[in-house]
Amino acid sequence: MSHAPAREERSSLPEPVLEVMYRLCVQRPLDGALLRAGFREILELPTSPVRDSLLGSVLTGLVARGPTAEEVVAMLRALQDIDALPGAPNEPVDLDRRVVVVHGSGKKGVKTINISTPSCLLAAAVGACVAKVGSRATSSLTGSYEFLKGAGVNVDIDTDDGIHMLEETGFGYFNTEAQAPNFFGCYKGLFHAPHALMFGSSPMFSPIRGDAVLYGIAHPDVGLSARVLSELGFREARIYSSTADGIHHIDEIGIFGTTFEGRIEDGRVGPVAQIDVATALGLDRYGIEDIRAGATPARNVDAARRALGGGGSRAHEDLLCVNAAAILRLGGECDTLGDGYEMARATLRAGRGWAKLEEVAAASHGRVTHGLTR
Repeated sequence: MSHAPAREERSSLPEPVLEVMYRLCVQRPLDGALLRAGFREILELPTSPVRDSLLGSVLTGLVARGPTAEEVVAMLRALQDIDALPGAPNEPVDLDRRVVVVHGSGKKGVKTINISTPSCLLAAAVGACVAKVGSRATSSLTGSYEFLKGAGVNVDIDTDDGIHMLEETGFGYFNTEAQAPNFFGCYKGLFHAPHALMFGSSPMFSPIRGDAVLYGIAHPDVGLSARVLSELGFREARIYSSTADGIHHIDEIGIFGTTFEGRIEDGRVGPVAQIDVATALGLDRYGIEDIRAGATPARNVDAARRALGGGGSRAHEDLLCVNAAAILRLGGECDTLGDGYEMARATLRAGRGWAKLEEVAAASHGRVTHGLTR
């Protein structure tokens, strides 16, 4: 039977942890050095309910109060400390093509099928060179890992294999969990809603750096994420979030409601744009129920596969096309989101999205199965 910690155990927290917690509770500033030290001490505590409670208190409390870029970067530096990470990769992967690295924060306010990964495959089918960085799902049924594995791709590969896949097919998959085992050992399974690390953690954990980053976050403050990524040394990026009701956000471009776009160009953070994508592209009128996730991982994988093959629901197909369009524009394959959308739609109709999935599966020594769950 478990027992409550003794009083001496409860009072033995390191001083930086106590000071961080106190300042957070009284809503006083947290300078970067203090927060980095305190958060590192929390991460290095033995596995226990106390450590988990402290993690939740800091990450949720800070995002509720509204973090600064300095505070987020300080915590990300603490993650680097515990896994001895050198920081975000400094040099682009050495290819003769422009590489767009795509990330998503997860923690969606509306649970959907996996959108970003089939959108990456679709963009690669059009002609972009796309690296998808992801991991096993925590807050959804089908993250990038689950979608690709369920679709027949071998995702248990290392960085060199991912780069080879990227060179061969124009699409590569890279798992962040192998980069930071100590952090993920503390973190996995605990958080199902937005928190303070999401403004920059996935790009920082990426094992490769491309020429540009596309980052989806399930939070309205895409400008903060742009400032964090700029502080981490990223020179070109687009950050997207969308919402239908002003409350519940998804970490992709939406096909209804408002999409927020943050940007970094040549190392400089630009203004945030708000886009009504449905109006701008003349899309059908959709609602949340048109994109909501199914009841099982298999059904979500099948829905995304159908859309990638041009035989899915029109809402799912449009979701893939607008998000592929953003990749194509950032990769220099088109000038406008509208142009990219038309290129992606034509590619779906021609069956090249499904063909790209088969090509990627073969390159990974996996195999696409053609049976779909009914």
